[in-house]
Amino acid sequence: MGRPLSTKSRSRFDHDACFLIAFVLLAPLAWAPGLSFHFDAAPKAVALQLLAAVLLCQPGRLLHRLTALYARPAGTLLLLLCGLYALTLLIATAFSENPALSLYGSGWRRFGALSQLAVLLCGLYSAACFTFDTRYLRLALRALCLAGLLTAAYAVCQAMGLDPFLDASLYALPPPAKTLRPPSTLGHAAYLGSFLVVVAFLGIAAQSLETSKFWRTLCLASVALSAAGIAVSGTRAVLGGLLLGALVLVLSKKGSAAVLFRQRTLLWTAATTASIALALRLSPAWAPMVSRAKEWTLDLSGGTRLPLWLDTLSLIGRRWPIGWGPETFPAVFPLYQSLRLSQLYPDFYHESPHSVWLDAAASNGLASLLCLLALFLAGFYCSFRARRLGLLPACLSAALLALAVTHSFFVFTLPSLCCLMLILAAQSSLAASPAQTAPTLSPFWKPAAALAGLALAICALSVAWTDSAYQRIQSHLNAGNWQPAIEWHAKAQPWPASPAPELWYSQRMTKLASLPNPEATRMVIWKEAVDSSRLALSRPGEDVNLAYYNAGVLAVLAQNGPQAESDLRQAIQRAPNWYQPRWLLCRILAQTNRPAEARPQCSQALTQLGDQHEDLRKLITQTLEAQH
Repeated sequence: MGRPLSTKSRSRFDHDACFLIAFVLLAPLAWAPGLSFHFDAAPKAVALQLLAAVLLCQPGRLLHRLTALYARPAGTLLLLLCGLYALTLLIATAFSENPALSLYGSGWRRFGALSQLAVLLCGLYSAACFTFDTRYLRLALRALCLAGLLTAAYAVCQAMGLDPFLDASLYALPPPAKTLRPPSTLGHAAYLGSFLVVVAFLGIAAQSLETSKFWRTLCLASVALSAAGIAVSGTRAVLGGLLLGALVLVLSKKGSAAVLFRQRTLLWTAATTASIALALRLSPAWAPMVSRAKEWTLDLSGGTRLPLWLDTLSLIGRRWPIGWGPETFPAVFPLYQSLRLSQLYPDFYHESPHSVWLDAAASNGLASLLCLLALFLAGFYCSFRARRLGLLPACLSAALLALAVTHSFFVFTLPSLCCLMLILAAQSSLAASPAQTAPTLSPFWKPAAALAGLALAICALSVAWTDSAYQRIQSHLNAGNWQPAIEWHAKAQPWPASPAPELWYSQRMTKLASLPNPEATRMVIWKEAVDSSRLALSRPGEDVNLAYYNAGVLAVLAQNGPQAESDLRQAIQRAPNWYQPRWLLCRILAQTNRPAEARPQCSQALTQLGDQHEDLRKLITQTLEAQH
């Protein structure tokens, strides 16, 4: 059952070795602050899409590898499940509420169809490489440990107040709160933790395969630093996944405590972890960790999650066969957000359902959720078949379980999906049976793959160009140079299909227009703010509801009552239980002597506020009484 791993190193870096190193390193480390507007998400999407495009533009090699993978039962299962998931993804994108947004993805995680398909392709190619030669697997594990070492070290430095790249205010709560949750290169502490929990388990497996003292030490160092990174991330779900994964590892025959801790190297890892923990205790990172622990005791229910999950189930039920489309959750969820959730968190913007399972069902339909569950089960099955091959299958199962538990409380990002595909690729290669006859493919597939690769590369470059252009705009605005900012905004327009932060740009220009400037300058800046507010309604983006409200606010400032009323009614139609557009519309109607229309808007805004914002409640109550 399963194939033994080779203990020899590869003698050279061939094409496949370079691909694997790039895939494993770029997923967590593609990060470009100062060069890209969404510096933690866009570079990862661009890098992974270009990597997939390179594979597609070499159709002969790609198809040869995939047909060889298909010839093995475990590879056939992986290809079938990934193919079905890709099919649900494409159908959901085609019938999406916002096809362009579903194709490219939102700004904060770039998890659109193009990025997901790119990761699936890279993962399948990795599985083919591992099946062809198991030494590729050892190479990939080395790269993963190196990536984990770098991300964890940076996270620990951030927790200690040492960050040469980012302003700590981006990931710390304002005073007097002391909570600081370092994101490293992953965008958020939760996604940092979910990546490091995979590194922690696979680092244990990687060191058991190494004969080189240098690589064994590096793997164990990555395990120790990953534990420290998980601690400073302050994420309960990750700690739960770590504990359950460790339980699987300890209970497995090859990963029992007696076998694990008989090795001096793992005792060294425990000692190193304890030393890092002591350093954290004596460092400035300790106070934020204590503050985060206190937050856990005050929020045992997990914040918005329970009511959010209930409302998401309602959203899924309305379109369960095909879903609403990838990345459309922030745009469509406000339509079905309950009054209870709005009253509890009236100012909360829900970017995701906070669960990978609910996200799959809401985005791509129930079939997509079943495919995702089947992929996890297939991984456990493959590890079970290869259970006699030592520590690696047990560690893969532990990492897979930890990933499933962690992301039951968070959605996937691109690094999360890459980790899943890497684990599944390794598990399928270990469980590989003797090859059957490989299928013969039609010659049509080679030019089709090459054309798809070219199209994917163009889409990736369009995202890279747009994101870099808006970073230049931000840099100019931060320096007070509004003219170059407007020029760069004009340059970013030739790619109208790619996502762009037009709402952010409109708000920045509005703020700039309010500053003391010559009248001619102020009018130019104001026109730019208004024009970009209209672009925010037409260009793909997850914040279309906020864009209508912003357009209404600008129309009010421009004393354009009819336009303001129209935009605010659109915002209300898209988010019926959001109090802010109703409150602003109520004031417009009251000022135009339309009390019969103002009263219901005012009353509903008051209801939607719940028990929050006492001063605002008093003001709305006074306005409501004045309309009688």
